[in-house]
Amino acid sequence: DDLPKPVADSPRPGSPPIVREVIPPAGAVGEQITISGVGFGPAPGAVRFTAAAGAAAPGTQARPEPVVESSSVDLDHVRWDDRQIVVRVPAGVRSGKVSVRTATGQSAVHEFEVRSEVGTVRYLDPRGYAATYAVSITATGAAGGVDLYLWIPAIPETPAQRHLAQPSINERPIRRDPAGVGLFRFRDPVSSVSREVRSDYRMRRYAIQTIIEPSAVRGYRTDSAFHERFTGADAIVPSGGNLPAIAERAMRGYVNPLWRARLTFDYVVSRLQPVAAAGARIAPAGAGPMQVVTAAIDERRAAPYEYALTFSAVARAAGIPARPVAGYLIDDGARAVPHYWAEFYLQDFGWVPVDPAMEAGALPTRPADDAAAGPWFGRLDSRRIVMAKGISDPQPIARARRFQRPEVAGLQTAHEDVVGAISEYRTNWPGLTVTERF
Repeated sequence: DDLPKPVADSPRPGSPPIVREVIPPAGAVGEQITISGVGFGPAPGAVRFTAAAGAAAPGTQARPEPVVESSSVDLDHVRWDDRQIVVRVPAGVRSGKVSVRTATGQSAVHEFEVRSEVGTVRYLDPRGYAATYAVSITATGAAGGVDLYLWIPAIPETPAQRHLAQPSINERPIRRDPAGVGLFRFRDPVSSVSREVRSDYRMRRYAIQTIIEPSAVRGYRTDSAFHERFTGADAIVPSGGNLPAIAERAMRGYVNPLWRARLTFDYVVSRLQPVAAAGARIAPAGAGPMQVVTAAIDERRAAPYEYALTFSAVARAAGIPARPVAGYLIDDGARAVPHYWAEFYLQDFGWVPVDPAMEAGALPTRPADDAAAGPWFGRLDSRRIVMAKGISDPQPIARARRFQRPEVAGLQTAHEDVVGAISEYRTNWPGLTVTERF
């Protein structure tokens, strides 16, 4: 009788986690729920929720029970240990099932009801894309003891951007940061021999249409790490300076977060005139975040990059969680054009997309057959592919020389790290290539 007894329903080592209880069994987006059980492990995996369904393309079927997973990037994980998880309900979910995924597998599902009084999100106009993202590197003056590191983004899966198959990649990263950017290492590269990291994707992209009831919009819970993160400064979005004064003038005394976000959008669109730029931004190389935004406001001009950063900075100064988004627009010739837009967050609803550059006419208007073509506040079309939502700021590698490629359509503070003696090397970041539309 003195021998220890195993806990009932305790998983064997290496078996999937067990969920015993979800409290409360209903909640709104952004609210915290507690999941009790065993076998969750010491490090966060993901909590999976049923995603809001998108319309199927003609002649096809939508993937059954699409899911939305909690994200460390969005600070969804408040607490995670082996027996208890506290998680924020992520955006883009509907009533359905909830489960826990770890490295050992997925738990059985429990029912979860999503309350939504603020509004709804519709996913429309599905378009299929096959796309390739490839980066190559060639060392022309390498010596022994050289390590070349590349930080390469992966195309994320979101409620509006769903992978139809597991992405194919010819090299495996050493690790990925929370934003999904992979670290690839090349040891002692052979001179004049090119190496390539290539990822192939098949995905279905949806237009986004938000329908929001302004009277139901609530104020923010400002004591959360989430609110602090997305209203403060980061490596590309500034705060302070004259931004609070600019935001206060733009708000005209309105307190409703939805109207404040709309006034921010209107201010950026009316203040900044679109500039035809060879690349995706006009900010000079090495410009700091405050310099990028204040130069755009003072000079009254912007490319899509400056539109996205200025909206995010002024919104944050007004107390509205916001972040820039990087990706590509897919034109009628299937060419992927680098582009930037933004999102802001509403309590109990989630992220709302905006595209101030498109609204200002910085890019050609979408064809009339797009279900979500303009106005570009709360809507996006399906002719785009997201690469990054918010900043990726990879930790520096010890003793490395660090390089950033601002011409790459992304939101990274670094793309390459070099350790050791190397006189010359070349990298080629051609961006995204769409190989098929369906």
